[in-house]
Amino acid sequence: MARPTKYKKKFCRSIIAYFRDAPYFEIEEEAYYDKKAGELRTYEKKVPARCPTLVRFAGNIKVNPDTLQEWADRYPEFARAKDTALGYQEDWLMNAAGLGFYNSTIATMALKSNHGWTDRMNNTGDSSITIVSKKYNYDGSPANGETPETAGGEGRE
Repeated sequence: MARPTKYKKKFCRSIIAYFRDAPYFEIEEEAYYDKKAGELRTYEKKVPARCPTLVRFAGNIKVNPDTLQEWADRYPEFARAKDTALGYQEDWLMNAAGLGFYNSTIATMALKSNHGWTDRMNNTGDSSITIVSKKYNYDGSPANGETPETAGGEGRE
């Protein structure tokens, strides 16, 4: 006999909130001894927060991480909520790395592994580079008597 499911509709809101509201950093208090003042002092410092993941969310609601996928397969509203949450995770990774709270190499690897990111290369076979230089007067008109269509060479396509 199968166990009853632990699924609750409130988990749709919970998973979105968990990923959407994940902090980029936490504040920790550090202590040091100030020899000149002869006393122990403290200061606060920002430390990177842990990346929000499905594994951590599953742990918070006390289910196996595989259960989340089973719920997504069985309950369309949870599948949509999970997709929304993973969109927030993608955003978190980009922002946390961009702000310097998360290693950019690790963030890139996670984005490639979990969010479909790839390195793109131009495979057209054309290795030429075209440099277009446009000169304008202070009033915005093209310099050297060129027309807007011919400014910078051949014009734009």
